[in-house]
Amino acid sequence: MQKIILLLWISVCIHAQGNKSFILGQSLYEKTCISCHGAKGEGNPSIHLVVKPKRLNASLLTQAQAIKMIAKGSHYWGAYSDIMPAFDVIYNDEHIEAIVQYMYSSFPTEERVKKITKELNIVITPLTKQSKK
Repeated sequence: MQKIILLLWISVCIHAQGNKSFILGQSLYEKTCISCHGAKGEGNPSIHLVVKPKRLNASLLTQAQAIKMIAKGSHYWGAYSDIMPAFDVIYNDEHIEAIVQYMYSSFPTEERVKKITKELNIVITPLTKQSKK
C-alpha cells in the first residue's frame, strides 16, 4: 500500500513541478511559511510560541478551507489567538491558491490520498509478492 501511495505522490509531484503556479507557490511558501510550518510541512516544534504551528503534512483541511485559513488567518475558524495571521493583506488570491497547490502537491498525507482516490473513483489494490517457481 505504501508503494502505491508513494507512486501516486511521485506522479502528482512530477506533474505539479512543471506548473508555474506550483513554482510560485513554492517560492512564496519558502519565503513566508517555512519558518513556522517547516520545509516538509512537519511543523517547527522549536519555535517559541505558546501554540505550536500546525503540521501541514497531517492536515485534513480541504484546499478551499486551506485557502480561507491562509487568507483570513486563525480568526476565521474562531480562534482567539493570532498564531496564524491573515495573509490576504499581502498576497492576492492567485498567490494564496499557488501556496495551497504547492502544499497539497508536496505534503500529501495518506488520508488525502485516500480521499483523492475515492473522489476520482480509483481503486488501489495492494501489491502481492509472487511466489517463486
